[in-house]
Amino acid sequence: DTTALYVLPPVVRAFSQAMPRTRLTLVNRPTDAIAEQVLRGELDLGIVTLPTSRAELAELDLFQERLVLVVPTNHSLAERKRVRLMALKDEPLLLLHSGTRTGRLLREFFGENGFEPQVVLDSGSFEVIKRYVVQGVGSAFLPEVVVTKQDRGLAKVSVPGLPSVRIGAVWRRGAYQTKAELAFLRFVEEHRPSSRG
Repeated sequence: DTTALYVLPPVVRAFSQAMPRTRLTLVNRPTDAIAEQVLRGELDLGIVTLPTSRAELAELDLFQERLVLVVPTNHSLAERKRVRLMALKDEPLLLLHSGTRTGRLLREFFGENGFEPQVVLDSGSFEVIKRYVVQGVGSAFLPEVVVTKQDRGLAKVSVPGLPSVRIGAVWRRGAYQTKAELAFLRFVEEHRPSSRG
């Protein structure tokens, strides 16, 4: 959802203008499902969370999404620039579902740091989590790119050491890449989120 909602719209616009006769089909599914469809030849190209750990797929790093703590603007941490992970031990948290790549990455990070999150809600949707954070249900760790100017009820706080999410392209290793695929990749690289790697 992050890439489809927040990164790809200007890419699709630029691609459509440059190649108006090329039909683009956008399939929005989790990384593992997209990787499987690319492997089966149902999709030419996938923009996914890396790594996919599939030898049959070629991977190209495109950018990184920085994770941040997201709190309601009336929260005691909202004015802070940064906070240590262990200072959040009693904080109610809304976590991305463990079935998502970002959710698994966060849980691994917590385990490596001996942090026991006080989870009040699990969800697979960034938008759902943002709505509940605004309502004061808890705080959340989300990709920075999903918190936009329209999210007036949310504040971002840096947590040192939080992992970044690697986003990249995958295609079948050895498969012919069309002019359209190469153009799409070029547009993704040109429109990648500027504040991230």
